Amino acid sequence: DGLIDTTTLIKYFTLQNGAATFDSGGIDLWFASPSLENVTITDNFSHTQGGGILCDFSNPSLENVTITNNISHAIYDGGGGIYCFNSSPSLKHVTISGNFSDGVGGGIALENSSNPSLFDVTITNNSARLYGGGIDCSHSSPSLERVTISGNSAELYRGGGMCLFMDSNPSLKNVTITNNSATEHGGGIDCWDNDFGNADLNLENVTITGNSAEYGGGIAFEQISNASLLNVTITDNSATEDGGGIYCENAELSLVNVTITDNLATEDGGGIYCEDDSNLNCVNCISWNNLPQEVFCDELSGLNSITIAYSDIQGGEEGIVTNGNSTVYWEDGNIDVDPLFYGDGGDFAYYSLTAESPCIDAGTSDLPEGVVLPQFDLIGNPRVAGNSIDMGCYEYQVAGLAYGDIDGNSEVQAYDASLTLRNVVNLYVFNLMQITAADVDGNGAVQALDASLILMYSLGIIDEFPVEGGREYLIPTAEIKIEQCDDELVFTAIGELYSGEIEFSTQEIKVESPFFSEDILSITNTVAHKFKLSFCSATAIIDKEIFRLPIDSSIDELVVNGSTNGKLFNQLVPLKPTQNNDTEEPITKLLGNYPNPFTGETTISFSLTTNLHEKARIEIFNIRGQRVDEIAIGKEQTSVNWQRTNQANGVYFYKLVVDDKAVDTKKMILLK
Repeated sequence: DGLIDTTTLIKYFTLQNGAATFDSGGIDLWFASPSLENVTITDNFSHTQGGGILCDFSNPSLENVTITNNISHAIYDGGGGIYCFNSSPSLKHVTISGNFSDGVGGGIALENSSNPSLFDVTITNNSARLYGGGIDCSHSSPSLERVTISGNSAELYRGGGMCLFMDSNPSLKNVTITNNSATEHGGGIDCWDNDFGNADLNLENVTITGNSAEYGGGIAFEQISNASLLNVTITDNSATEDGGGIYCENAELSLVNVTITDNLATEDGGGIYCEDDSNLNCVNCISWNNLPQEVFCDELSGLNSITIAYSDIQGGEEGIVTNGNSTVYWEDGNIDVDPLFYGDGGDFAYYSLTAESPCIDAGTSDLPEGVVLPQFDLIGNPRVAGNSIDMGCYEYQVAGLAYGDIDGNSEVQAYDASLTLRNVVNLYVFNLMQITAADVDGNGAVQALDASLILMYSLGIIDEFPVEGGREYLIPTAEIKIEQCDDELVFTAIGELYSGEIEFSTQEIKVESPFFSEDILSITNTVAHKFKLSFCSATAIIDKEIFRLPIDSSIDELVVNGSTNGKLFNQLVPLKPTQNNDTEEPITKLLGNYPNPFTGETTISFSLTTNLHEKARIEIFNIRGQRVDEIAIGKEQTSVNWQRTNQANGVYFYKLVVDDKAVDTKKMILLK
């Protein structure tokens, strides 16, 4: 019996064949927090708690540790591998296998506010006589990430993989729970409170498969327990009585992007079984091929409430057997069509979606309160790869567009440059993939310069876009001189000009079609009292007139916004006055952000009249279309600052919203 009572470092050590009448057979920690690295703890025995390790008011760190074949004979406590009382150890790269408890927690037993963190941990082939073959939690809330819980068993009662009891609120992320078994409830997980406080469970990116029990082969929720499941697959689980996938008794469940399929119950509720005032809310879910029913509600217990939205349920609303004892809220977006899973063979997950699946783009981003749209699906692929989120736990990955290929025909052509110009003047709205494909200079915005580069590429003038080489395109600096000549505005290039954008208010000025003196690709548009013109050329326009624009003005000056070779400009052009007009025209446009790309902070500039500020804001989205921030615009502001706050590196989009309407959108790049 080894006793450690101070902070200690133990490395490259094997502790085996220890035995204790009291306390741990291996390592006993009392108000001690040692670090264990590359240690093996095996074949130890205790008549009480902690066959391998016992932690009392201790927070040890375990890394690259193996805890195997240890035994605890404590009838009511346990912890064959590890027992924790008011202790929160850190486990990293740890294997806990083949341990046994006569009481609870064959692998790990947690009691009285023990909240350990487990990262990259394997808990396998452990068993407990009573509860929690893999892990047992009582008044404890562990955090599990990248953990595998497999082949564990609860021989007499509950929780083959995990048992949660009395106000235990664990968090599981990227966890696999497979091939565990329990004699009574919860082959994979059992969550219950027995009137001693809620047992709540949060699952994200979790696989629950091949587990078995009498009730709740995959998961059992009982007696005022609550759970949130996000990006979860519950498949191939079985129950000898009710609830092959999920068993719900007086529980509150929120299921978002959950796939429940191929589960089996001998009696009722192959997919989900509900009784005794349970509330079930499913959004973006798939329930398919569960036997004997997808959802079954007990006819004798309290009234259940079931809400289904944007989900694929086999049999539709009739696939939910209520027995006259449940209220079903069948909301928008539900379908009853074969989800067309990928199946065996190939490099994709069995329950991922094929290209023909009706579940693709069929979900909704309007999630229940408190649920945040996930960035990734169950296996780490980006969420919202198409126009909308998919149903189920896997997001179908559409092929991305090549740079410059805006129309997706696998070729970069002059038409792609034309589409880019149309987007610049708001004649054509790009989706997120097209925005990424069009930003060929990599400066975070779609501009006329991108159209010029696409045109150059289509003609063979360049053989690579700047963004593909990871560099900024070093195009010469140029300007546009604007002056009035009689009833025309004359636009002249100063320097080597490849592209330009022009925008001004037409509230008090009439504009006719422009006359170009060069062979230039151009697009014009007038919308909301704004004239917009965008042009590009595959070769430089050097120090000469570009085009003339016939006008009929009633003002003495004109504010012109635009860009030359991707650089923003603003000019005040004197005009021959014909009348005084003090009318203020709302100019609502994003002017860009600087620096871009950026590291810690960037300034977003815009043009906006004062009377619109109180209804204006900047919204920021990631590449998956998820809104990550919102900034209110104050009175007389012309710019706002955005700082990265726990945001990942990559492409972001910022949108100017006025009076709850999107006015302009641009792109920026966040670097390390």
